[in-house]
Amino acid sequence: MKLENLLSPGEFKDFNALVAQANEQGAQAVRWYSTTTNVLVLGICAQGELLTWFASPAHSAAEGELIQTIILNGLSQTGMTTAIAKQNAFTLAGDAIQKASTRH
Repeated sequence: MKLENLLSPGEFKDFNALVAQANEQGAQAVRWYSTTTNVLVLGICAQGELLTWFASPAHSAAEGELIQTIILNGLSQTGMTTAIAKQNAFTLAGDAIQKASTRH
């Protein structure tokens, strides 16, 4: 699904302006709540570009806040899991290299 299909043309234009503004301010994420379509959009940005986005129905701004918290907690847990997996892979690779080098 495309973001421009979830938002009205005017909202999509305003959302893109928000991404550009976020870049100017050094922000790495944006939040948009559409009162027209009742959709919350969280976007992850880098260097003025929208890298990825998450959208969910939200029937009110308060529901949007709750959904935002859930999405951000999920991203945080994913990041921690990835960091742990990376560290474990680094440790296993180091052990394998050490074992291989002591066999010669």
